[in-house]
Amino acid sequence: MSKILHAYVDGKLAGSFAESRGQITFEYALGATQPISLSMPISSSRHKNKAASAWLWGLLPDNQEALRSMAVEAGTSATSVFGLLQHHGRDVAGAIQLLPPGEVPSDARKKSVTTVQERLSDTELEQLLRETTDRYSGKPVTTFVTDAFKFSVAGAQPKIALTADENEDFLPPSKEFPTTHIIKPNDPQSSSYIKEMDILEVMCLAAARRVGLDAANAYLWYAPSGTMSAVVTERYDRAINEDGTIDRLHQEDFCQAMSVLPEKKYQHQHGGPGLNAISKFLESTLPAVDAPRVILDLFRAAVFNVGIVGTDAHAKNYSLMIEGSTVSLAPLYDTISAASHVQIYDKVFFPMKINDSYNMMSITPDGLVKAGTKMGIPEQQAHDSVYSILCKLPGAIEDVAAEMGEVDLGQSVLDGLAQFSPVRYI
Repeated sequence: MSKILHAYVDGKLAGSFAESRGQITFEYALGATQPISLSMPISSSRHKNKAASAWLWGLLPDNQEALRSMAVEAGTSATSVFGLLQHHGRDVAGAIQLLPPGEVPSDARKKSVTTVQERLSDTELEQLLRETTDRYSGKPVTTFVTDAFKFSVAGAQPKIALTADENEDFLPPSKEFPTTHIIKPNDPQSSSYIKEMDILEVMCLAAARRVGLDAANAYLWYAPSGTMSAVVTERYDRAINEDGTIDRLHQEDFCQAMSVLPEKKYQHQHGGPGLNAISKFLESTLPAVDAPRVILDLFRAAVFNVGIVGTDAHAKNYSLMIEGSTVSLAPLYDTISAASHVQIYDKVFFPMKINDSYNMMSITPDGLVKAGTKMGIPEQQAHDSVYSILCKLPGAIEDVAAEMGEVDLGQSVLDGLAQFSPVRYI
């Protein structure tokens, strides 16, 4: 007998996933208008295991300890994507709510955040974030808020999703509201700790906006104990209305869009999607009016990631926004420079091939231009994009670092760029 997982958009049934004998299929509901993935176009009502399974796994963390913790809470196996999402699929990336038969989607009866008076204290938030790091490191945990971990956020780093009001004060975790912010703790006591990683992420996202790219808004949060900090990122796939209700906006990452499992996200290490494969996919899949724009935006985002020595810019760290038949590149997120952490004798690799090379020391501005032309971008347009971004980048880092009070860290990043980034040729 098949297991069923219903997919809802805005409280209405969009389709259903079914699992039978280890194979997963997806079938759109009659009258559905919102495609849930480019890998599963609405022109075909039924889709097979490769696309359906990869899309579901793409909603879950890329961290085995986190999956094991989620599985214990759900009473299932960490290898059962269906079992995990039956319990944790109510709030995921994009516009979809995934629910087992008989459960009602909260989006069918949207509530305003103004109806909830209670807010999390910073001490309570710190406790939640410590439990989050424990879940991602395999430590036993005891959740102090019942609904605290009923969401699923992709990625390898510890993180929690919460709902905030218009003042960016956090509500206690609840199944009644879409989450609006993703919070990533950087805890020195955690095995995932990397010094200054949170500061670097906020710095790089702000620098991306300075050079003309669309990037998620983020800020730093400091625990009252003084022993932990975190990156708080506004979810670009959520919109808060004037009445306090929250809309989910649909998105998917490039692994989901191309039916690639998360473990294949790195081109360099795993043979995952690279810029050429992604651009060919977009050209063959998107409407002619969208494809050139999305490909150019992806190229510009990749140029920025190369420029900052963004060694984690794999296919799951770029996403698409999908609204009906209109597709656009999502704002940049999870964008971090490794420049301040690498040494001159290190071999530093970009996760996607740039003009036949992964080695950062081999990537030049002209090589980036050539990579752009291989993606189908006119040479002059590729040239202008590369030189505009790379020329502005050092100044953007310097200015943002000064505004953040992180001049020394900013200089450390600039020193690393002078060694490894193609900005050294500008």
